[in-house]
Amino acid sequence: MRSRAEGNFTLSKAAVFEGEDVELKLFLKGTLPAYYYLRYGADILSGTTSEPTAGKVLTVRQTTVFSLDSVRNVCGYGLVAGNRTVTVSLLVGVDPFSGNGITAYPNPATERLMLRGKSYWRDAFQWHIYGADGKLFQKGIGVPSPGASYEIDTRMLPSGLYILKLNRGKQENSWKIIKK
Repeated sequence: MRSRAEGNFTLSKAAVFEGEDVELKLFLKGTLPAYYYLRYGADILSGTTSEPTAGKVLTVRQTTVFSLDSVRNVCGYGLVAGNRTVTVSLLVGVDPFSGNGITAYPNPATERLMLRGKSYWRDAFQWHIYGADGKLFQKGIGVPSPGASYEIDTRMLPSGLYILKLNRGKQENSWKIIKK
């Protein structure tokens, strides 16, 4: 018995450094072969597959919106399940902390701000968030997780422009952060 196509997709990363690869996985149900049409940035990924999963590695050079627009098979147009659209953010703001870059994202932030190092960084650091007028709003001591990232809760910050400063020993780095 034939059944209508259903498709969804996942991406291996939600944030990348410029030129970093993202693995896209497409999952299909229903009678195969199925045709898919996916847009990302100004590019299109489309084709026909007889396999229930398909994958592709793509290089991201800017913040990119991925959108699975349609799936279809012999039964006609099918259903796009799950997230129809996923955005991959480009990480910017390289910093000389240990010779490797540390990046603060997303910027603008809403509920949390993530700090990520290009390579594993394990030493504790102090962080401070200052308002545009120099007033201290938040501070803490951070130790990155084994995945080389650290999370700062920004839910209590009012909307506005802030300066995030990281200190480790005599090294200090800062970013302009926008809280929505």
